[in-house]
Amino acid sequence: MSNSNSNKQSTASPKKTNHFKQLHFAIEVGREYIALCDLLHLVDLVGSGGAGKHMVADGGVMVDGSQEFRKTCKIRGGQVVSGEGFYIKVTQG
Repeated sequence: MSNSNSNKQSTASPKKTNHFKQLHFAIEVGREYIALCDLLHLVDLVGSGGAGKHMVADGGVMVDGSQEFRKTCKIRGGQVVSGEGFYIKVTQG
């Protein structure tokens, strides 16, 4: 008798892996805000501030639930920045 499971292929669909990043960013004491494109870079969502600007320009970023196209939008403590696969809660340091 052979092991019937050894030649069977799984009929279940593979589990979808969610790469959703929940992040926290504290603005330095003494600073009022951080530019949106710089925030995206500092939390390692993009490789540079320039890449952050492209992400914002392409419509991939929301601030407090509204799509944001201003690349240097001033992000202050208490705001939430999100997009496909990420959520950043910003606090005042």
